[in-house]
Formats: sequence, C-alpha cells, structure tokens
Amino acid sequence: MTDRQTLHQLIKDLPDSQLVAAEDCLTYLHGEKVRQTLTRLGGQPPLYDTDFYAWAQQQAAALRALDWAALDLNNLIEEVEDLAGRHRDALGSELKRLLVHLMKWHYQPTHRSDNWLESIEQARQAIDEVIDDYPILADYPRVVLPKAYQRARRQAARETRLPLTTFPWEGCPWALDDTGARAGHPLTQQETPVAPERLSRLQRRILAWLVAEDQRLRGTMAADHQALVQALAALGFDKGNVSTSLKGFAAKGLVTITRTPGGRAEAVDLTPEGRHRVATLTGSCD
Repeated sequence: MTDRQTLHQLIKDLPDSQLVAAEDCLTYLHGEKVRQTLTRLGGQPPLYDTDFYAWAQQQAAALRALDWAALDLNNLIEEVEDLAGRHRDALGSELKRLLVHLMKWHYQPTHRSDNWLESIEQARQAIDEVIDDYPILADYPRVVLPKAYQRARRQAARETRLPLTTFPWEGCPWALDDTGARAGHPLTQQETPVAPERLSRLQRRILAWLVAEDQRLRGTMAADHQALVQALAALGFDKGNVSTSLKGFAAKGLVTITRTPGGRAEAVDLTPEGRHRVATLTGSCD
C-alpha cells in the first residue's frame, strides 16, 4: 500500500466530524510532509524528536547517497544555523571568562592562585581551538570584545565584591594580539592594562551640557539631540565630531540615544552609570 493509500485509509477511519478537516489536509501534504504526517498519525513521533543521533546518521547517509527525498530539510537547516551560532556563542563565552579572570588577577593580587592562572590559560586555549576549527570566526573576538568586556566587568565586580568602578569603564584595558598568525588571537599574555583614554575638550563639553540639561529638566525627560549639536557647533565644534563622540559614549553605556523610526537621532539622556561617573570623567582632559 502506498503512502497516499495509507493516508486515505487513516482518514476513512476517522469519525465523520473530522473528515472534512482531514481531507483538506491532502491539498498541501506531499513528499516528506506525507511521511512525517503518517508517522504522527500512526502514534510514533518523528525520529528527530526521539533519537537525534539516529536522525543525524540517517541524514548523513541520505546526503552521501544524494537521496534528496529522504532529507529532513527544515530540521537540517535549523541544525546547521544552530551549530554556527553555538560555536560563535562559545567563543564569546570563553572570551568573557578570560576577561573575568584577567581582571581578578590584576585587581586582587593578594588572591592570586594557580587555579586562576590555569583558568586564564584554559580560556586562551579554548579560544584558540575554536578559531583553529572554524577560521571564519577569527575576527569575531574583535567584534564581540566591547560587549564581552562590559559583561565580564559586571561579573568580576560580583565575584570580587569590589565596586564596579574599580574596573575601567572606558573599554577593555587588554589588547587583542595582532602579531600572531591571525587577527583576533586571544588576548595578549601581558596582564598590565593600558592607561585609560583621557577625555577630549569636546567630550567634556558634551558631558557638561548633558549634566546641565539633566538638572534643568530635573531628570523628567531626555535632552534634545539637535539642541546639543547646535549648542556645541556654536562653540566651534564640528557636528560630525559631536555625533561620533555621542556614539562612543553610548557604546560605553554613559548615554542613551533615542532615534526616530527613520533612524535620525532625536534625544540624548545620561544613563544611571553616566550620572554616577560624570564627576570623575569631566575631571580629565587632553
């Protein structure tokens, strides 16, 4: 008996109240869809749901045999996409782990131990191995470093019970090593952070203007982006440089920029961390 005959027989055995709905299903069931439907109607869930290893072996055999009809395309596509995402996420996770232990090693020197050193080396090795196996991810550490550092910074503060401000907010104080065989190699072996960037005159002006607006508005609403740009342009600052500095502050979590549906910057507001840090930040300049 063919799949179609079997399906018709199953429909025939359904109660009359379900016949119309079942017959409507025939208009779009075909090929692999029919086989999956038969499996479900027969009370047996698909192999993908019950034995992933057996399903993977079956799909590999079908690919080798070029048996396109036997391929479970929807689940195959989902698994391939998920596999790529898992390796990318694993790389980001190891990078964060490395950063956490580097911060603990540097900012808690009296707590240093062989275990911490081992964790640092294990994270470096894990990053190396992922990039060796998947060279396409070689540049990913550079892309994810700013976000990974901010997450690691918060985790390090929790684990060490040191104030969050202990760890530089300006960005990762360790550089990616570009001297090796590939860009984006795990962080350099040197545990000495570089000095944080000093604020430029323009950056100090932006923060001072935002603080003044925050006080004037009493924190009830965000400052007008256009008004900020015009105020600084009147002082001789280039509008493009103002926008670049604001984006930099936003990336560091000091301000939020609200945009219109069309993408135009509309309002700027200091974040809680921005308000907390602004007094210290405005004390430095180039």
